Amino acid sequence: MNPILITGFGTSINVDKRKLIITNRLKETRLEFFAHKINHDGIIIDGHTGNITFEAMRWLSKHNINLTLLNWNGQLLANVMPEQPKSGKLRVKQYQKYLDSTDRFEIALKIV
Repeated sequence: MNPILITGFGTSINVDKRKLIITNRLKETRLEFFAHKINHDGIIIDGHTGNITFEAMRWLSKHNINLTLLNWNGQLLANVMPEQPKSGKLRVKQYQKYLDSTDRFEIALKIV
């Protein structure tokens, strides 16, 4: 897994000429990704203000990139998953870890 973390105020995600554009107006940063040259399999948004276009959500789903939205304390608000995950084996391993309460607790401790 190789997600990208988007954090801060004033972040926008849109598509321009078949490129995904991630802009943060306050930090004055801009990231551009072409469809088959993006090396991230997920986007995690930990921002309080900003916007994402429907076209950007379609672009992400079309290229099998999931979108995760967190609230102010890191709890999951929403998860937009593509039609099929990039790695089925990874999903199976994640579910196996979730079902084992010892592993699940250990992972939660590492995250916190």
